[in-house]
Amino acid sequence: MSKPTIYPPLSLLKRVGAAFPEAWEQMEDFHQSNGENGLPRWEPWCYAPIAAALAVVQSKSGAPNIDMDAIASAQRIAALAPWRISKEVYLIDPDLAQLLYEQDDLAIPSDILLQLPYQAFYIQVPGLSLGGDQYHGVFVHLEHDINSGDRELRLLYLKPDGATMGFQIHIDSADISESLQRTLYESEQNNPDLYDAFRHVSDDPFAGDLHSLLLRTLQIILYICAENAEIAPNSEQAFITRCTSTIKDRYAEIRKWDVGFRIGAAIRKYNRRDSPEESDDQDRPAGKHASPRPHMRRGHWHHYWVGSRSDPESRKLILKWTPPTIVGTQQENAPIVYHIKNLEDSNEKS
Repeated sequence: MSKPTIYPPLSLLKRVGAAFPEAWEQMEDFHQSNGENGLPRWEPWCYAPIAAALAVVQSKSGAPNIDMDAIASAQRIAALAPWRISKEVYLIDPDLAQLLYEQDDLAIPSDILLQLPYQAFYIQVPGLSLGGDQYHGVFVHLEHDINSGDRELRLLYLKPDGATMGFQIHIDSADISESLQRTLYESEQNNPDLYDAFRHVSDDPFAGDLHSLLLRTLQIILYICAENAEIAPNSEQAFITRCTSTIKDRYAEIRKWDVGFRIGAAIRKYNRRDSPEESDDQDRPAGKHASPRPHMRRGHWHHYWVGSRSDPESRKLILKWTPPTIVGTQQENAPIVYHIKNLEDSNEKS
């Protein structure tokens, strides 16, 4: 199977590595020195805080001041340093993505975001845009601010031309909905002109605003975290022999996962069946009213805790996705999808 001539995440990795030749070794040193050699301690779900990436940038430039270019470089280094170790990529089925984009429920404890499957991963998904700019995908990782103690979900959006935009979502609020609102409020306060420019930028449904971009991204991340997510090794993996003992930043080191492709196929089958060409209105006897047109009731999240309340360390938050149901058919409330593959099962079979 032929590989892409230029795969944007890998292209970015090589560009940043060329600009900061010692970055990956320096970040690994920070990672290994967590809480040692005079460094503060950060949580293990954070590979290394962005302060470490800023130190890498400053060591290269020698400039004492931190400007916007330095911050942008640090955002890229902080995301890429953990990602390059395993190079995990989630390929989201476009029809599943559209279903998730239609959901707006985020009343889920923010702690679920501490259960990311890897310290960093890349999501390739259509429909992520801001101000008319289309994104190829987004790097996802966690930040533990060593100064304030804040926990953050870090997002690094990547355009096909290699340009990036970094964003962070505070996840110390009671639930993700509150975390998102706090993030949007602080964005507006810190940079009102930029925030206003991203609010209802055009009538183009693919343009979107900042709230829409973050909401869509969070819905995709939550699906990846869900216990019953349909995630399976991408068929391309059968033709690639991965070797991770020595990292050489080659395409063969990337591991791709198909997300929701069975669900997407079921959605497309449903849409074909419900298309005007297949309508039976023309066969309806005269005087009979048309039955209510079948429609899809959107999916939603369901979460619960397992473990003893007397032992908080052992408690775990479980998230499940309830798929959409078809309403108005002979099988009322029939789920559109019946087969969900568990992420752990996929990992074991890969």
